Amino acid sequence: MVTLNDVKDLVPETARALADYVASGRTLVVFCGPEVVPADYNRLLVDEVPRHGGLLPARLTGRVGNAVLKTTAEKITQVENRSPYLEGLVEAPDIYEGVLVYEYFRTDASGIPDSSVLARLSSGDPLLLYKPFGQGHVLLFTTTATTQWTNLPVRNLFVPLLMRIAHLSVRGQTERRNLVAGQPFEADLAPDLKGTATVQITGPLGPAGETATEERETTPDEEKNLLRFAKTWHLGYYTFDVPEREDLRGLFATNPDGTESDLAPMADDKLRAALGAGEVHVAESFEQLIQQFEQTARTELWQPLLALCLALTVLEPMLANRVRPGEGRDAPRAAASLPRPPEQRPSTPPP
Repeated sequence: MVTLNDVKDLVPETARALADYVASGRTLVVFCGPEVVPADYNRLLVDEVPRHGGLLPARLTGRVGNAVLKTTAEKITQVENRSPYLEGLVEAPDIYEGVLVYEYFRTDASGIPDSSVLARLSSGDPLLLYKPFGQGHVLLFTTTATTQWTNLPVRNLFVPLLMRIAHLSVRGQTERRNLVAGQPFEADLAPDLKGTATVQITGPLGPAGETATEERETTPDEEKNLLRFAKTWHLGYYTFDVPEREDLRGLFATNPDGTESDLAPMADDKLRAALGAGEVHVAESFEQLIQQFEQTARTELWQPLLALCLALTVLEPMLANRVRPGEGRDAPRAAASLPRPPEQRPSTPPP
């Protein structure tokens, strides 16, 4: 978020840089004051920024009131409670009525929607205006951020309002620009970019996370022109730009998953289920872990099985001899007791 507080010397380079900054998703807050020259602001922040009708929500015209004499004091009489900047900001409506504005800049608010005027004074002039610009936001306070023109800074509305603006600016930027590693990046480049266009993305895109550049084409439809990039698994910063358009560029970053750093206690069963391993040991100390391993360690079976096989190899012939002890010795004697076949004498031929 950038704040311009009664800045006098604006230059074209600064105005263009602010426009690019806001269009990429940031927030600009402008406070007026005695150093502001309306003609310079209108020229640099409206006329020379053709995108979205200019950077300011409305043109500045002339100063109203006298903060020295305090001849008049305007009060806040109307607020846009549906705006996220003011919704639920204060509990009692009379807190707004306690704000006194002695001097301010009148604006040409003709043609802008009523929802862009977040707060009006009793004179009917806007005190706070809002405008979306690209993917970012611009808020214009027509009075000062000091007590020079108003008592707003010392009222119990000012600090909560600035905190709300800062919170929304960071939240909006985070939602679009900070990703978890592996989460696809998406950006709507409409209405600044119409039709299919080639976008260059530079970041840690190499095999080992080294810097490299790749190209992607946008996908246009009736309302959006979407850039989508899914190769975001390396942590770091990425930039994207359209080669034909120097004003269309942006930045996003990928970060580790925050749930991996959650230090909240987790039940043992939930931890086992989250790890998904076949065997999970949960212990409160290293000594307890050793005891669990000693109690549940698996015995290796190959050694006793090998010893058993060797023992069977040795015992098998011994057991066989004990079961049939005389089978080998009685075999010849049994064979000898069998009747012998008659001897065959050679026959003598007759004379």
